[in-house]
Amino acid sequence: MDHKNALKKLPSGGHIDIDEMPLAAAEREIEEELGIESKLAFQLEVPFFVTVTETVGLTPGHIDVSLWYVFAGDAAATVNSHTEEFKKEFTGYHWLGFDEILAKPIKEFDVNMHRFVLKLKKFL
Repeated sequence: MDHKNALKKLPSGGHIDIDEMPLAAAEREIEEELGIESKLAFQLEVPFFVTVTETVGLTPGHIDVSLWYVFAGDAAATVNSHTEEFKKEFTGYHWLGFDEILAKPIKEFDVNMHRFVLKLKKFL
């Protein structure tokens, strides 16, 4: 997702609501942000990756604790990029393969994206 505030390509995601479990939040965010049905990959119900990152962009930085879940998807699928909700937060989106991500400079992504992709490649 081309995030307007962070000025980077970030995986879809969001915040956990009060009384919501992390996996349920991840599934909800996939459906809200992308408009596609969430399908957990590998039936792995725990985060595949966890990071703590200072997030900076157009607004002052803050600390994000991110739980990275892995969902299966279809690279031919289109997301709901036409909605006002999407347009408030993103300028566009890309479906990228592992090698495409690793070939691009890390500065284009969440600072942990290359590490995540390398770990996921080993898992597969």
